[in-house]
Amino acid sequence: MTDNKKPTREEAEAAVRTMLAWTGDNPDREGLIETPKRVVRAYEQFFAGYETDPKEVLSKVFEEIEGYDEMVIVKDIRVESHCEHHIVPILGKAHVGYLPNKRIVGISKLARVVDIFGKRLQTQEVMTAQIANVINEVLEPKGVAVVMNAKHQCMTTRGVHKPESSTITSTMLGAFRENPDTRAEFMNLITTSSQQLALVLPKVSETKKKLILASGSRIRRQLLEEAGLQFEVINSNVDEDLLKKELQGRPFGEQVIRLASEKACTVSRDNPDAFVIGSDNMCTIDGKIFDKPIDHGDAVNHLSSLSGKKHLQNNGISIYHEGKEVWSNFDVTELEMKELSLQEIEDYLNLDKPYSACGCYHFESNGKDLFTGINGLESTVMGLAMEHLIEKLNQLGVIEL
Repeated sequence: MTDNKKPTREEAEAAVRTMLAWTGDNPDREGLIETPKRVVRAYEQFFAGYETDPKEVLSKVFEEIEGYDEMVIVKDIRVESHCEHHIVPILGKAHVGYLPNKRIVGISKLARVVDIFGKRLQTQEVMTAQIANVINEVLEPKGVAVVMNAKHQCMTTRGVHKPESSTITSTMLGAFRENPDTRAEFMNLITTSSQQLALVLPKVSETKKKLILASGSRIRRQLLEEAGLQFEVINSNVDEDLLKKELQGRPFGEQVIRLASEKACTVSRDNPDAFVIGSDNMCTIDGKIFDKPIDHGDAVNHLSSLSGKKHLQNNGISIYHEGKEVWSNFDVTELEMKELSLQEIEDYLNLDKPYSACGCYHFESNGKDLFTGINGLESTVMGLAMEHLIEKLNQLGVIEL
């Protein structure tokens, strides 16, 4: 703000109430009464980048580099930002590289810089340039390269409604701009398919507080177990079909978060001392929900419909403690399926009922072979955005890494 006077939390919550009323809904009804507080808490996360100076993050450098003067690249950095024109998500990946000039910085700091600029209202073009310029200014390297590939929900869920489109931006400085061979080497290194990367989860050394998963999903249990969490499983009694009817027509993110929240809330009522995790997944294609198949024939039709196309796996997570929601998260991963013949579909579906997990495929096993491209977190497709969940549980003191 130009006068540097930040509105109070109460003023921000009142503004949300006004927007809710403007939509035609009643901000005093049960489902919306806590929404202003939730939105303000969410905005604190979405726009936390205004509170951090990226130059300070990059200020800790190392000069003992033993003469190393080749590229340093961190690729596939998750980008989560918001369009400054419509305040809707920009989701994608950034690839950041630089040529050291007698000093280097910890590689995690490059990802942190992406987060700092991402957690602000942005345009992708400006964000890409900001990341490159601050690295160039602080490290004074021989060159900096930043490439970003992201989807803008202002294009995919409104306006022109083009869910298959993505935007690529780049900023090349120094040697990456002046030397075509250097630039070509960088581009070749970052275009290695992310599908070749294995899912690597952060490892938990200790679960310090009572943790409950409000879901009977086998794959979600498996993800938590592989990360080393100690937890209990209690199925919620939420009538998901009834709730989905109520939420019909709402944005997909709102739907999956609400479903996840209701699961966690229901279990939390009888377990107020525990941290309760609720989660829900939704497959969407061309702006429509893709329901899970009910039998083999339905699964054949589903895979035929997805063949050669891109679709989205939407994941919502909610954590409840002492009867209140303490965190919620929405993630989207885009997948591009290869062209499949009917025989290939039948061969895949003749495996051990592979369509019981993620729509019509088991992503965590042979299902990964069905795709030519993955943009986002693999764990999101498997039903739980683990990287973000573990980070939050660590912040809440539930676990120790």
